[in-house]
Amino acid sequence: MDDKIAGTEHFLETDRGLAPSDRRRPCRRWVIFALLVALYARCAGNAIVTGFDGVEIHAANGYLINQFIFAHANQRDDDYGGSLDSRLRFLREIVAAVSDVIGADQLGCASPRCSKAPTRTAAISA
Repeated sequence: MDDKIAGTEHFLETDRGLAPSDRRRPCRRWVIFALLVALYARCAGNAIVTGFDGVEIHAANGYLINQFIFAHANQRDDDYGGSLDSRLRFLREIVAAVSDVIGADQLGCASPRCSKAPTRTAAISA
């Protein structure tokens, strides 16, 4: 993976504020599995416990899931990069984990418009 993108600067957030960085790196696989997917599921469960009727996973507009989906942002060379099917893996894992916690009937997904991906907001069935 190319560590620098022409015309862009990279920053790291530190306890002292933003610090320049000369490189970017993909999220490690264990972080995706053990942390991010689990946090989506836990947050969805918390929302239901506190009285929300349902949860919508936001997978569009440049947010984290969207960065996995679009090839221009996702430069990974593992199971989460390459083909569209692989780039959608992170979203599928989140949907499965959240469905397990709150049920598919309380889950929606706002997704980008791309082939093979759900359109706008749609209920997800497990």
